[in-house]
Amino acid sequence: MRKSNDDVTTAKVEVLQSIGASLGQKQTSSLNSKDEDELFGALISSQMRQIAPDRKVLAKMQISNILYQEMLASFSTMPVPYTAEQ
Repeated sequence: MRKSNDDVTTAKVEVLQSIGASLGQKQTSSLNSKDEDELFGALISSQMRQIAPDRKVLAKMQISNILYQEMLASFSTMPVPYTAEQ
């Protein structure tokens, strides 16, 4: 009977270790994998660094306006056209 209890305890420890390792892998992989939006954000930020400081404010405003228009479009059946002010 003693041997059976030791086997069960060992099996429980192995299962818990397996679960812990699996959770650790998921956390690590989610930190290392970036989705499409994160990668696009990195591209935009690298391009923003090439814009003159006095023009950055206008570029940021235009990008924000495009994003807000797209978010608001989901609430309306009529498309909201983007108009860039130069």
